[in-house]
Amino acid sequence: MAQLDDHSYLWDGSDPGWVVFDVRRQVAELALRFPDGGPSLRDIAAVRAALPRFAEQTSAQAFAALKGQKRVPLGEYEYDEAKRVSAACKKRGLSVEMVGTDASALLPYHEGRKTGLIIEDDALAAAVCEAAIARGIRVLRIEA
Repeated sequence: MAQLDDHSYLWDGSDPGWVVFDVRRQVAELALRFPDGGPSLRDIAAVRAALPRFAEQTSAQAFAALKGQKRVPLGEYEYDEAKRVSAACKKRGLSVEMVGTDASALLPYHEGRKTGLIIEDDALAAAVCEAAIARGIRVLRIEA
């Protein structure tokens, strides 16, 4: 694979200082769940109390945004933050859906220059990291 050979400097000794970061990262998508017909006025008050982005809205704005919604996506959070947000919502009686995902990744990193090598083609990036590891490049595990 010619593209893989283009990255051989990572392991062939011509540019010493490369390692592979094994970045361990968990994320979670959160969403609020409401019964058919959407949230009640009490639910909307609870949402505003639990979530800053809704607390910054007026009651009328929050009502308009949530009215009739059975599911309200809240976005992706780092796993610990997702647990905190989920607990804050549940504490106020809200139903929260949380779907965790492993967002771990490998990254070639030059220790001397303190720079990572970003390869935009995901398949090539994985192949480069696998080749580097197979050829003895040191792997540093990072818990994010």
